[in-house]
Amino acid sequence: MPSITINDEARRAIANAATRPFRDTALPVGPDAFNVQLDQTTYDRLDERRFPQESWSDLIIRLTALHRSGGRRH
Repeated sequence: MPSITINDEARRAIANAATRPFRDTALPVGPDAFNVQLDQTTYDRLDERRFPQESWSDLIIRLTALHRSGGRRH
């Protein structure tokens, strides 16, 4: 099962965007780093949307902002 490392801002963005009860499964791995396990399909879908050199945290923050805006680009 693949995993990604995200910062706390991205972890909170996921929690705030959740439409169902959210169970935080992120494991702390550093002062501002959390390891999140994903199934392969989710990992692949996120990786397809990630810009070159974009961190996983920046990707998640960008996608959750896009979700909040109803899909309108900022």
